[in-house]
Amino acid sequence: MNWITKEQATEAAKQGLIPSLECSLKHHQQGRDADYVELDLAIGKEFDVTQQHCACCQLANIKENDIPWKPQNCKRCVLGDGKHGSSGCCQGKWNRADSCLGRLSYRTNASFAAFQKAEAEVCDYIEKILEQERAKVIKHNFEDDLKRNKEDLDDFKVKGVTGSSYVRVQASYTDRGEIDIYINRNNKVAMGSFTLDQATEIHQKLGQIIATVKRKEVKNAKCK
Repeated sequence: MNWITKEQATEAAKQGLIPSLECSLKHHQQGRDADYVELDLAIGKEFDVTQQHCACCQLANIKENDIPWKPQNCKRCVLGDGKHGSSGCCQGKWNRADSCLGRLSYRTNASFAAFQKAEAEVCDYIEKILEQERAKVIKHNFEDDLKRNKEDLDDFKVKGVTGSSYVRVQASYTDRGEIDIYINRNNKVAMGSFTLDQATEIHQKLGQIIATVKRKEVKNAKCK
């Protein structure tokens, strides 16, 4: 197995939160999916559940320039509970994985199964946080895109598509994690709720329509 190295974790931390979460997830997935022989040969060398192998731990260090790692850094980590040190990591799931890793020295099927289960719980937790953080990025990018294109989208006249009517597009982010899009055309309002990805795609297509029409208008003006 090509284990995640300390150097890879450090590099991911330098790239920010999402790469750090992705790297930490892959690291724990390797612990979850490795067979006993692979794991036994790698423990303490190529694989461990210490902060040096965790990109999120290293990211928390970078934020405060605290290197080497200090226990209080866990309170700043997105995987922590904000109150405790390592005991709060992944809502205590990391602690169980760490304890189970130590018990692998018993060399029993039960100890190996317990470690795999603990690592699976860590993976599930990181995946949930990663999904939440990705949604935040999509939401932020969508809202930024709306602001940049607001003047173009408001009162945009779609020539050859809607006749002489004007199209006003409004969008708002909801507590449901969706985007409500309102389209007002000739005083008729159409509304739909979309996921963030769907809404972003719709908005990009509207922007492409606007850009295409504007290019044609400029081109036609030059030809006259």
